[in-house]
Amino acid sequence: MLRTANYFTMQPPSLSAADNLKLESSGDGYAAMNAAIQAAYRVGSQVTDYIVKHWNELQHSTRKAR
Repeated sequence: MLRTANYFTMQPPSLSAADNLKLESSGDGYAAMNAAIQAAYRVGSQVTDYIVKHWNELQHSTRKAR
């Protein structure tokens, strides 16, 4: 699972986070949504590429948390 977010701005005290995002939206989604998707791709694609490349070694193992 990969979770990502971007916090470029903080809403003013008079607005909820949702209201602020709605106001900042360009009509194509929430503010910073594209940046968050790009960040998820950059990280997620590297992880996926590594798993695919090393699948023969990884398929029967689990990694321990560090």
